[in-house]
Amino acid sequence: MMYTHILADAMTAIMAGVAGKILGWNWLESVMGIVGAILYTRLLELRV
Repeated sequence: MMYTHILADAMTAIMAGVAGKILGWNWLESVMGIVGAILYTRLLELRV
């Protein structure tokens, strides 16, 4: 389970970083990290 969290976090950071640089939105990576954490928490709640 931890592997999926690490993979999702890495992919979110990469995509948000690239999009932030292209669009000039430097805050996008932080926001997407929070969104990713919320989505992952919801996924864990569904599996319990």
